[in-house]
Amino acid sequence: MPVQRFVSWTLLAAGLLALGAAVPPVAAQPGKDDLPKPPPSISGYKDTTGKDLNKAKGDFITFAKYQAEIISHPRIYSTPQEFVPPKGPTVPSTDALITDLGRSILVPTPNSNIGSDQADYIRELGVALDQELKIVIDRNPTPVVRLNAMRMLAAACKSGAQIHWPTVTGYIANPNTPGELKYYAFQAAGNLLAAFDLNDYSARKHAHKPKEVSDLIAALQNAIVKPGAIVPAPPAGVALSPEQIDVVSFIRRAAIRALGQARYSDRVPGPGAPDLYPAHTLARVAVSDPAIQPPPSDTEVAEAVIGLCNMSPPSKSTEKEAYAYAMADAILTGLTTFATKKAATPLDATLPWRSYGARLSDALKAWRPLFELGYSPAKPLAFTQGAAPKVVDDVLAEAERRVLLPMYDKGSVDVNGLKQYRDNSIRGDKKFTHSPFVSDPKVVIPKKN
Repeated sequence: MPVQRFVSWTLLAAGLLALGAAVPPVAAQPGKDDLPKPPPSISGYKDTTGKDLNKAKGDFITFAKYQAEIISHPRIYSTPQEFVPPKGPTVPSTDALITDLGRSILVPTPNSNIGSDQADYIRELGVALDQELKIVIDRNPTPVVRLNAMRMLAAACKSGAQIHWPTVTGYIANPNTPGELKYYAFQAAGNLLAAFDLNDYSARKHAHKPKEVSDLIAALQNAIVKPGAIVPAPPAGVALSPEQIDVVSFIRRAAIRALGQARYSDRVPGPGAPDLYPAHTLARVAVSDPAIQPPPSDTEVAEAVIGLCNMSPPSKSTEKEAYAYAMADAILTGLTTFATKKAATPLDATLPWRSYGARLSDALKAWRPLFELGYSPAKPLAFTQGAAPKVVDDVLAEAERRVLLPMYDKGSVDVNGLKQYRDNSIRGDKKFTHSPFVSDPKVVIPKKN
């Protein structure tokens, strides 16, 4: 697809997201214009799927076929030419359909009370939805219908159902997947990585086996660092326009946010899990590594910092201090980059500064407990004083005082003070290193000012 045409579609997706009115009006077709009839509720199966598995599977397929049919129906996208009093059932919006689907999705988190007795429900509903929504995404000729089917798939992925992992990885890794679809595939990936293994919440395990988790993380990393992974590379000697750069940054930010849901900095525990270093990829974004093109935007940098704070340090105790210093530098560099515009122009309103300030503050506070040997996801802010290297506590205090609290309370953001602290107290310390992983010193974070 030519770059210009691709960008036009992607800008439309980026601006409207739902694209609910992107299809021309459709003339009424007696007998064919009626919306599909909603299926019976499946909520009763949430605790009883295993008792009558065959019946549950059939009802899940009926439910999934309805989701595929309703999101593809022309009336969902029709635009009335004049005001006409509605007749019959109200035509739902795409947002309403996706919200309604979400009510049937079980989301396994440490405080959700979802256990192994609901595994059958998650698995079989996931299989049905994956099968039916893929048909729409792969075969429907209308781009907006395919886009909204991908949005439905992203909502379904909150369950962490194992069937979805190779599906989403395939869409992300496929160079022929349009950027507007990849945007929601990245959201789907983040939802999968955010779901816990409902058989073992205490270990912060993801909801699939190490290989499948690693495959998804690798696809996200490639999408972030490889030029042309989101927008087809222009001909040699032709640069991306500012509008095209904005499109790449908008979509890539979703990939960065998804990768930030990975819970381990250096590998996925378990047999067959390769060393991937997702923390290194996010650190490269946080410090605006020149090899990542186009350069990360301020909000991409902020998302990378938030993601870094979600990752457990290396499991070996001998690596934790080196990791803490390297990541402290990346986090502070990212914060100074992100906050520079706000410090220079206190009244700037081009970004939701308070929202980002609150998210960054929460992320940094949640980073420190991850160094606790007996960390429990059910008590995410509980920690023993001194469990984390001292540099982690110091970074939190300095970032809060100089940047994050002022950003939230509309105070004076002190970027220069934070930068001086980084240069003197972090980089000036003899323990400082740009190699976060002792076991692999070749993994280096670029030094940026």
